[in-house]
Amino acid sequence: DGTPLKLYVYAVEHGNMIYRFVNYTTRDKYETYRPGFRRITGGFAELDDPDILNMQPVRLHAFKTERSGTFSSFIPDNLENLPVNVTPEDLAIINQVELDERIESGSWLKLPIK
Repeated sequence: DGTPLKLYVYAVEHGNMIYRFVNYTTRDKYETYRPGFRRITGGFAELDDPDILNMQPVRLHAFKTERSGTFSSFIPDNLENLPVNVTPEDLAIINQVELDERIESGSWLKLPIK
């Protein structure tokens, strides 16, 4: 649309690879965002945190309901099997429903599981 942009490009060589970061914003907001661009790109480092390196992916469990009921009735009582910080509202958003919305038998739902 003709809006002038300003770029902040940063490259890092690591392990025989070159990683390029491209940050951009409108020219008039560049000075506002430049400290953040520098902080993010300058923070590139080899990851060695075992808690992060050993993290397992979240899987999405899709299932066909065998009964009717409100969406909230399909949320497990034991939230320990769900990823950390996932709320019932998040689950409703993932399924594009409201918590109190009626789900008919035979409908497909999805829940993230550890």
